[in-house]
Amino acid sequence: MTGAVSIEKLRRDHAVGSFDCGKESLNRFLIRNALQSQQANASQTYVLTMEGHVAGYRTLVIGEVAYADAPERLKKGLARHPVPVMLARASRGRERLPGPGHRTGAAQGRPPSNATGRRHCRHPRLHGAREA
Repeated sequence: MTGAVSIEKLRRDHAVGSFDCGKESLNRFLIRNALQSQQANASQTYVLTMEGHVAGYRTLVIGEVAYADAPERLKKGLARHPVPVMLARASRGRERLPGPGHRTGAAQGRPPSNATGRRHCRHPRLHGAREA
């Protein structure tokens, strides 16, 4: 199975209604909330499309943490101002991508590395309980 694979910013015409990654909360976010949040400039969502249907997505949210609440490793060398952070949530559909080992960064379910070189922010005030 081969076909066009692309990563695009979420648009109204993307068919997200049939997306299923196996986690209802992530499916519901993409179907009900992602475009609305993007239009309100609260987040940006990018979708991985394969042969015209959505096979995965990544949502980016920018925010800040009070300097006093930031982990020491983030505060090192910074002025005593709020610390900017970027949070990412990624999900991919249950189907595998075509070809041996063919997985793009958007489909791997990993947030991008941040400026500190770490892949995951573990700040408790930002995340609370994590999904299993």
